[in-house]
Amino acid sequence: MTYHHKQLPLLVLSAMIISNDEGEILHVRKTGTTSFIMPGGKREPGESPQETARREIAEELGLDTAGEALDFVGTFYEKAANEANTAVVCDVFRLCRSHTELPEPQAEIAEVRFLSPDSSLSTIAPLSRRVFAHLRDSITGNH
Repeated sequence: MTYHHKQLPLLVLSAMIISNDEGEILHVRKTGTTSFIMPGGKREPGESPQETARREIAEELGLDTAGEALDFVGTFYEKAANEANTAVVCDVFRLCRSHTELPEPQAEIAEVRFLSPDSSLSTIAPLSRRVFAHLRDSITGNH
């Protein structure tokens, strides 16, 4: 879905935080882009935010999360990483179990890697940086 907000097109997304045992968070890079983003994507009409996150994870990484617990982390608004002059609003969920192996990229995904929430990698998407800050603040109690 695309809406217009404050003169910018607004993409409505869902994403999933998938962590490994070291607390690193799985990120993907789509073909033809340089930014690493959390796996997820655009909401289809009639889909719930959780359904979108689960569908996108299956399409992009081949992971079936049906029946697995997801925690709602929050809704975040940020500049889009891979689309110029576009903003995103994204419902973010956390997969409750850790995932130890890197899944194989599928569909439009070119690269998959785990990134530390403290990473200074310049190609981390603005939305991921905002979520990383939220997670750090939640741990330290700064809100």
